[in-house]
Amino acid sequence: GIVRKILTVICSLLLFSKPWANIYGVGGLLFAAALAQESRNARTREKLQHSRSSSDLADDEESPPPPAASPARRSPRIDVSK
Repeated sequence: GIVRKILTVICSLLLFSKPWANIYGVGGLLFAAALAQESRNARTREKLQHSRSSSDLADDEESPPPPAASPARRSPRIDVSK
């Protein structure tokens, strides 16, 4: 993931060198910010998955299983025609 992206950018700069422009610095900062955000999102996603699986296990231990669904009952019809 992230290491491959970093190496791709570094190799691109080394292999296809151009005169340095300030926009490369701005692009580098944006690239670093994007990688940091991606890493942060991955950690948050892992924490959420871990907490959900932990709470699912805790819920299973604490509460009994839900009752089986009963067949639908019809209320008796009242004949009002009399």
